Amino acid sequence: MRDSIDFIGRYDHTLDAKNRLMIPQTFRDVVKGAEKSLKFFLTRGFDQCLAMYAKSTWSRMVELLNSRKAEELAARKTRKFFRLFYSSAVEVTPDKAGRVVIPDHLRKLAGLARKVVLIGVNDRIEIWDARRWARFAEGDEGEYEDSAREVFRTS
Repeated sequence: MRDSIDFIGRYDHTLDAKNRLMIPQTFRDVVKGAEKSLKFFLTRGFDQCLAMYAKSTWSRMVELLNSRKAEELAARKTRKFFRLFYSSAVEVTPDKAGRVVIPDHLRKLAGLARKVVLIGVNDRIEIWDARRWARFAEGDEGEYEDSAREVFRTS
């Protein structure tokens, strides 16, 4: 088994009539190579997408959130984030065909229509409505370059 979970790539899929979504084999293989079980935690992401985490990544994130100091936990923004993040979270296990059910509350939250895009973003999979992803990805090339300079800045 590997020590880390690293998701990369983009996959176009569709939600079926029962709100089931096929998790790409590549993503399932990443988890199978690093974990004992094929389970994911699905919750709200940023920019109106859903975020799906492997169990070990989810556990590390929960540990990090639980390590907050009492005064941080008492802050209004922290309480709001915790409430929204945890209340929308569900544990999902792919069926034999590799599909997971996207609950209605999450489907509506992300505005998912029939066509969706799954992208690997290092430690998580993001699930986007295809039209929303197209608008996001078609963003200004200059903004992408500015972001790259910021991310790769060494000082």
